[in-house]
Amino acid sequence: MMTQKSAEAFAQWLLENHPDIFIAIAKKAINTPQAKAASTPVKLGDISSVLSSIGTGLSTAVSGVGSWLSNSSNIQGLTGAASSYFNSQAAASVGNAQNAVFQTQLLRAQSGMAPAPINYSYNSSGQPVPMYNGSMLSPSTLQTLVPTFLQKYGLYLAIGAAGIALIFILRR
Repeated sequence: MMTQKSAEAFAQWLLENHPDIFIAIAKKAINTPQAKAASTPVKLGDISSVLSSIGTGLSTAVSGVGSWLSNSSNIQGLTGAASSYFNSQAAASVGNAQNAVFQTQLLRAQSGMAPAPINYSYNSSGQPVPMYNGSMLSPSTLQTLVPTFLQKYGLYLAIGAAGIALIFILRR
């Protein structure tokens, strides 16, 4: 499950690497009611002032986008929109690579993990190329960054096992 902290870390990564997607989410997050705090809307203020300011306004925007992202119903629409966006921005291979990086980062956030340190460089054709630890990101390296089953569900499995063990001990 995506935590507020991992959602905000993912939002920060989006801001740094895909500001267009971040801005689109920020616009949606402004008036979207959240499940927490009696469904009060996220107050980001005027989007132009948020994007033009540094410091408090930016952290508020990241927090607001993180809150929006932590709502699972918002994630479903985001993944399709991101895929369409990436495919419309560049050649198919570049769009597919960007979408794969985006999906991996989203899976990491949903598992409560911090985003992987992936950023972009530009090749000789001017196309964005994902970079990881200073080298071009290969599909096999990207696959290693996807959370494993235990990273996703380990905490829940441990809690369940502890509960079963406790029941077993109390029944003796």
